[in-house]
Amino acid sequence: MKSQEAMEQFSLPRILGEGIYDSSELPKYRHGGVTPERVTDCFELELPLDKRGTIYIESSDRQSNPGFILVAKPGQRRHTLLPYRCQFIHLSCDGELSKQLASLPDFIMLSEPEIAQRLFGEFILHRAGAIDVTDNTQSTNADADNLLAYSRLFELFWMLVTESGKQSRAGQRSEAIETALRYVDAHLDSELTLDVLAGSCHMSPIYFHRLFKRQMGMTPYRYILAKKLTEAKKRLIMTNQSCLEIALGLGFSSQSYFNYSFRRETGLTPAQFRREHSGTYPDRG
Repeated sequence: MKSQEAMEQFSLPRILGEGIYDSSELPKYRHGGVTPERVTDCFELELPLDKRGTIYIESSDRQSNPGFILVAKPGQRRHTLLPYRCQFIHLSCDGELSKQLASLPDFIMLSEPEIAQRLFGEFILHRAGAIDVTDNTQSTNADADNLLAYSRLFELFWMLVTESGKQSRAGQRSEAIETALRYVDAHLDSELTLDVLAGSCHMSPIYFHRLFKRQMGMTPYRYILAKKLTEAKKRLIMTNQSCLEIALGLGFSSQSYFNYSFRRETGLTPAQFRREHSGTYPDRG
């Protein structure tokens, strides 16, 4: 309910500018230099396009790199050592969206930078009211272009929030635990045991269990079960697989154990969960 109320407080951001910035195209910066320090008056999202230049914001600095997004907030001081090229979106917003953007780190590393570059690019193209990127023809519907632009922008917001969450959690975890988590993701269809998981990062089961619980806040068993049940929910909603197929496909020893685990965590059997989330198409005759 709380998340639903938060969503209802979202309003569309006001776009103040978007495009591709290239300092070498400006006569005064053609041979490099440093931009004057300024105070930002809006949110500035920037995706560098190469590794030239250095971005300074407050007391932090970062060499330009297509592997991160800059999220500058209103009131921050920033300047840039040139040359510098980036895709940019400048915007203002209120309410819940403003709170979420303000809480993000200034630099967010990207696990899939090519997706971010596509979202920036398609947002810019649709805001230009011009290019339908699906078939490369001139768009004739400005409203449709605007809808597509905002859909790309909210995809980008989602990426920023999820990537910053990964960044925060990863900073608190050792490489051994990161290795174990990747192993779980890659072998979710197997019967994962403590011995197997400890072996994936060359640790004794006792020490691994202790380290995992300290860094993750739960036991390996609870983590694995939570991941498997989350995937089970997706398959119950999005596929026609039977409960038995889902149970065996996720490495549960039997359907009865799958049913027991699922009900203990959700209060519903897998079949009840599927019925509750199947949706009913209205029959209007």
